Amino acid sequence: MLVNQTKNDLALNARIGKYMSRKFKLIFAAAIAPAILLLGVALLLLELFVFKEGDYFLSGFCIAFGVALFVFVLCFYDKLLRATNKKLMQGKETLVVYRFEEEGFVAEATATDGVCSATNLRYSALVRCAEYPDLFLLYYNRVNVFGVDKAGMQEGTSEELSALLQQNLGKKYSRRRG
Repeated sequence: MLVNQTKNDLALNARIGKYMSRKFKLIFAAAIAPAILLLGVALLLLELFVFKEGDYFLSGFCIAFGVALFVFVLCFYDKLLRATNKKLMQGKETLVVYRFEEEGFVAEATATDGVCSATNLRYSALVRCAEYPDLFLLYYNRVNVFGVDKAGMQEGTSEELSALLQQNLGKKYSRRRG
């Protein structure tokens, strides 16, 4: 049996949010914002050189919105995510003790306000697992994710946990860069 104790606080949620939103940020910063910006430039060029006179509002709006979206995603998204997590957590922290066995794992959570819960899951119930340099993300579904901090290993090592998860999840297991 492998045992992990993870403190689910604002810092852990920030790391989980960073890893989970990476694809969203990439799509918006590399595809959607530039596409809107290019649309605005194309409309402006059409209005200037083809129509000779035109309404520059739509092209100006597209250019401004594309730039604003790009700046938001690169500069302000992480701050907004952190502020949202802080508001949702309401100053509460949860200590989660994970017990990993051959067929599944148990997650026993105790919040600072005294509320306790336990979740017992088989590995087959997990949709996927992503291993990052500092934590594991165990996806129960698209919304419910268990964040297991590698530094919280009490019994066993993170390498043993990695091997156990890889053995039980097969193709649903992946290693990711930080």
